[in-house]
Amino acid sequence: MASTSIKRTLITISLIATIGALLVVSAVVMGQVWLESRSALLNRQALFAQVIGETALPAIVFDDESTAQETLDALRDVPGIEYAVLYRDDGTPFVEFWPPGQKKRSQPPPFGPERKALKDSSVHVFHHLNLGRTPMGAIYLRAETAELWRRTATFAASILGALMLGLLVSLALVTRLQREITTPVLRLAGMMREISRTRDYSIRSEVSRTDELGTLAAGFDDMIETIRAREVELERHRRTLEGEVQARTAELAATNEQLEAELCERTRVEQALQRSAKEWSATFDAISDGVCVMDLEGHV
Repeated sequence: MASTSIKRTLITISLIATIGALLVVSAVVMGQVWLESRSALLNRQALFAQVIGETALPAIVFDDESTAQETLDALRDVPGIEYAVLYRDDGTPFVEFWPPGQKKRSQPPPFGPERKALKDSSVHVFHHLNLGRTPMGAIYLRAETAELWRRTATFAASILGALMLGLLVSLALVTRLQREITTPVLRLAGMMREISRTRDYSIRSEVSRTDELGTLAAGFDDMIETIRAREVELERHRRTLEGEVQARTAELAATNEQLEAELCERTRVEQALQRSAKEWSATFDAISDGVCVMDLEGHV
């Protein structure tokens, strides 16, 4: 369980860091690609407007509506064009273009300043037409942005594929490289379990490295050596204590035997004294029965 945990932890940390880095890089690249694609689309539509406008400029100057219409109708071959209109120099609409199959759906936008912008899911381009320095009119062109989103989606799919491939490569590398860390740790863990099970403090780690893991293994070996030395010292003290206890026990047993012998001797002596006292008492009693006492005057 511990080995699985440390392996999973290392792999998870590495994958999270890899995913975070890949996501940041992908977001930056996606943003850059989107901005470049947007700028390219705006520039291309602005170029179309400039070319069509300059081609139609003589028709505007000579008020040739049919020629101007034919010029705008050339946009039917350009994919993505939604609407176009030519303006006279006074800002009034001259001719309009709608893609084939579409009916007129709105009025031309009011004459405005020169600009190109992405708004409401469409590209809007206003390009002023000048003859020398004299304003002669303008062209407005509106195009769809489907191409922009198609390119973005295609690139996003490529980024996603690269992201998945990067994760697989990272997983393979991490799975292989994590052994440099987990193998010494697992050896130390196995050594610890073996020592706990057998109480054999002569076991030493097989980790020979010069990094932090090597320092950890050396410290672990030193700790085991210290424990072994203490165990040896405790065993020596235990044996010494057992010898002292045995000697003290023997001494106490001898003393006890001596005391018992003295007690027996004392009891024997007391019994002998008691018998002697009884004998002397009987003797004195017998002597007192035959003794005559005389006073100073010789009377018995």
